[in-house]
Amino acid sequence: MGTEISQSNFDSADFEEFRQRLSSETAILRQWFAEDAFKDHPAQGGYELEAWLVDAQARPTPEIETLLPLIDGDHAVPELARFNIELNGNAFLLNGSPLSQMHEEITSNWSSTRQAAESLGIHMMMIGMLPTARHEDFNLEAMSPLQRYRALNEQIFHQRREKPLELDIKGIDHLKTSHNDVMLESATTSFQIHLRTSPGEAVRLFNTSKAVSAPIVALAANSPYLFGHNLWAETRIPVFEQTIEIGRTELTKRVSFGASYAKQSIMEVFEANSDYYPILLPELTDDPAGELCHLRLHNGTIWRWNRPLIGFDPDGYQVETFVEG
Repeated sequence: MGTEISQSNFDSADFEEFRQRLSSETAILRQWFAEDAFKDHPAQGGYELEAWLVDAQARPTPEIETLLPLIDGDHAVPELARFNIELNGNAFLLNGSPLSQMHEEITSNWSSTRQAAESLGIHMMMIGMLPTARHEDFNLEAMSPLQRYRALNEQIFHQRREKPLELDIKGIDHLKTSHNDVMLESATTSFQIHLRTSPGEAVRLFNTSKAVSAPIVALAANSPYLFGHNLWAETRIPVFEQTIEIGRTELTKRVSFGASYAKQSIMEVFEANSDYYPILLPELTDDPAGELCHLRLHNGTIWRWNRPLIGFDPDGYQVETFVEG
């Protein structure tokens, strides 16, 4: 879910100061788009692969903290739950054979991480939703010990006025239950593609990623089961939407396919972030406004199916645009 923060307790002054900094950084980014201040570079692609840690009975095993010290390199990171793991890849130029290169890296990272896990008696499973997971597996004791997740849980329920999250999915079966924390979100894992592109191409690629989402889901749907119920062919969709539910309209839902395509500029998405979405993590930093730390943190708490990102090239510190989907 993004970058770690230094604390999980905030007061009204933190929210007000963050709001002002977010507004200022949004204005800076708006100016950069107007001036075309972005680096010109060849397109690159990358990925994130989320997976499950399970025991011999294929049940979730919360052992990420034991496993990570045994993994060489920094490609493996924790996720929301201690029984999930995320494998990050390098960026590949989109020429030659980038998909083959990506496949080779994924295979290598998966193999080395699996070997480390199996030395502890842990198995890794690459599956969207784990059919053997039970409702009671998703509790705060299984949450990764990162400030970011604790803060998100606290702030989401504060905005919900402490009302439980309601999960109501009608498929072949009907599942209706409630939950008092955000941990049900960790029932959904995914493979995500990142594409670094120019601002001029970002609108077309962002809109294209939205247009192809439906046929991709139709082709790849493989997660029908949750808590012993046979639901949608891709039950991850309603689970993810309902387990971090705050906003009541398409313009304010934290998890959403989005209300419309971008029209003229990908900047429209960041304007919407500032205008419509309440702040969840008002972590203040002393970094220069030009690093857009507050804008990027806020964007990381809005989980669109396809999401634009802002990053920086350390060579000359030039801003770049990404599409994540």
